[in-house]
Amino acid sequence: MTTTDNVDFLRYYAPEAALLGLALAALLFFIALQIKRRHGQLRPILVDILDGGGTQTPAAAWGVRFLAALTVLSVLALVLETEPSVYLAYGGALMGLEVFALVVFTLEMLLRLYLAPDIQKEPHRLRATLRYLLSPMGVVDLLTVVPGWLFFFPGSEQLVAARVLRVLRLLKLGQYAQALNLLDDVVRQKRDLLLATATLAFVVLVLLSTLMFVLEGPHQPERLGSIPQALWWGVVTMATIGYGDVVPLTAPGKLLSSLVAFLGIGLFALPTAILATGLLEAMQQHKDPAQQLLKRLLEARARGQLGEDSPLWKEAEELLGK
Repeated sequence: MTTTDNVDFLRYYAPEAALLGLALAALLFFIALQIKRRHGQLRPILVDILDGGGTQTPAAAWGVRFLAALTVLSVLALVLETEPSVYLAYGGALMGLEVFALVVFTLEMLLRLYLAPDIQKEPHRLRATLRYLLSPMGVVDLLTVVPGWLFFFPGSEQLVAARVLRVLRLLKLGQYAQALNLLDDVVRQKRDLLLATATLAFVVLVLLSTLMFVLEGPHQPERLGSIPQALWWGVVTMATIGYGDVVPLTAPGKLLSSLVAFLGIGLFALPTAILATGLLEAMQQHKDPAQQLLKRLLEARARGQLGEDSPLWKEAEELLGK
């Protein structure tokens, strides 16, 4: 299917797909009204969903699950669109799902802009908005939302390839999954140790690759006749990939190659052990009710929602009373 045929096909299905997408968006709006009617205030729930918590209320938890599921489904639709037989048979349904996802993710981005002071814990609206737009997730939102709307305008045939940017929506899962947020916190806390491990690996790689160049360079000038060529051998050997395109011929070279392979196992095990230890520590803190309550109290205070009559304050009094 050529690019022109692809565009014509999409425009043929555009009306029904748009109706389906807007109908689903209307259903989502109706659900939001019901949530507001049941829980009174919608703003704290929206902040909890967009902040990736999803733990304060059942409605927020379901909202996080819905956004995560829609993210996966939209990327799955992109994958299926690249198969011509599936595209011809179910193009309308796939495009309807994309329109619905585009409406939802556009609404999500607008809400993130509107609620930026609450989500970013920054009372100044302009700074909070800029902090979101310049963050990695803000850039991902722009790259996955803006090209989708441009596609429906005339003369957008050249933007078909930009639709593949929808695959970047997978990066949004980090906003909805607490486990991924936990991993991100661990990486930040252990970044000094991880950087030290990476530095050590780089030093070992350069030194041993240089030594291999000295040992094997005269015997294999076409493959190990320079340090950059030896660095390629070092990376492949240290990572235990073993392509076999560059192998030592002399006894000292073979001995060095064996040493590098064993060192590679140990060097790759170091960051794994650091992350595993950090995750265990973070999970223990995450399960501690006092730690969780303190975190929620600080977040509520930053949002200006901490009063003596608030349920969170009463929960703190009960816990301290124990």
